[in-house]
Amino acid sequence: MATRANERTLALLASVVEEQPGIAPAAAAERLGVTTRSVRTYVRQFNQLMAGTASIVLAKGAYRLFVDDAARFSAWKGRHQAEASRTPDTPAERVSYLVSDLLSRTDWITLDALAEILFCSRRTVSNDLKQVEAYLASFGLKLEKRPHYGIRVRGSEMRRRVCLANNVLDRMSPALASGEKHPAPNDAQNVPPRKNQAGGGYSRQRPPCVAPAA
Repeated sequence: MATRANERTLALLASVVEEQPGIAPAAAAERLGVTTRSVRTYVRQFNQLMAGTASIVLAKGAYRLFVDDAARFSAWKGRHQAEASRTPDTPAERVSYLVSDLLSRTDWITLDALAEILFCSRRTVSNDLKQVEAYLASFGLKLEKRPHYGIRVRGSEMRRRVCLANNVLDRMSPALASGEKHPAPNDAQNVPPRKNQAGGGYSRQRPPCVAPAA
């Protein structure tokens, strides 16, 4: 039986084929961010799940969607579109979500579990985690990986709080997308001095990150 995450993928596949009748397997795979072998698997699962309602057929090297019960198919597709509207969809949204999720937990979590939460492929999560890892590193945090366990964030509680606070702010700025570096919370000594406007002396600038509440 298909999981919610898998059904979301099947709904995406159906939308792709419906929007581009006669789409080639390679093009469908590129749209979904998976391999052509995965597309074949999804087509088989879709046809099993939607038997009597709709089917995707490969003919002359191209996929086409055939709908037998328009009302049932429309209701099924609409349900998944509603779910998609509440789920992070763009790479930047997923990266921000992953940063927040990983910082909020102390236990391990697998890529498969994250993929199910985000309704996307494991490959997509793996690609997004490269940006997550770079973002965490800019705060002196490390993304720890362990076979058969998954991943988790390693670092001090203060650094985690600072990173989490900045991630919230970065949702409203281009910093996350541009890969802008943030000084780690104990790196104030590395910030160049700034001249005081009043007294003419020099003082250290405060790192541009939000300090945790006392």
